[in-house]
Amino acid sequence: MGGIISLMGCAPLRHGQPRGAPFCLAPSTAAEAAPTSWHSPTGAIGTPLPPSEVAQKLVGTWDVLEVATEGAAPADVERWRLRLVKTQHTVWYQCALGSCRTQRVAVVAAGAPVRQDALFDTVAASERRLKDAGAIDARYDSTTNHLTFSPEQLVLDAGTFYAVTEVSDTLLAGRWTDGSYISAEVQRGGAMTFEHRSGFFCARRRGP
Repeated sequence: MGGIISLMGCAPLRHGQPRGAPFCLAPSTAAEAAPTSWHSPTGAIGTPLPPSEVAQKLVGTWDVLEVATEGAAPADVERWRLRLVKTQHTVWYQCALGSCRTQRVAVVAAGAPVRQDALFDTVAASERRLKDAGAIDARYDSTTNHLTFSPEQLVLDAGTFYAVTEVSDTLLAGRWTDGSYISAEVQRGGAMTFEHRSGFFCARRRGP
């Protein structure tokens, strides 16, 4: 179903950036395991970056466009706002029960959806102790050059997972999948099928 929706709600690349970057277009279904491409005015970089540099690229408030291409017919579109801050280096490798056994994946940024009825606690986000039910960790694997957004509290049957495949100074893009075990009943071509909700997303930087 990929590619049926394009450039909805996200700005085009800024002047000087590569024109071929697939922002707001559905990446391939293998994107969940694909490395991240880092776009700059000089071109795309597919090699790993220092975690601190990744964190700096993510800081700010983002307008997110999320498209469900599986588990919804026709495709379902949601728009929401995400705020991310850099995490303190002391909690980069913090796991649920203490320090992680390896330092392969660093949680370089954290945040939550922006809501009018809730204050955003910048200090709590930087220390990875947000109480928001929708809190998100930005996890960067510098070995595989793979950036993902995951629920802050990794538990079974909960949360949405985002594989970020494209990053520039103004835009993010990639694929997402529902982390639950629930399947949606969808009618396609006169037949009823059961599908796990998933799709693609893009995000436009709104500001700090």
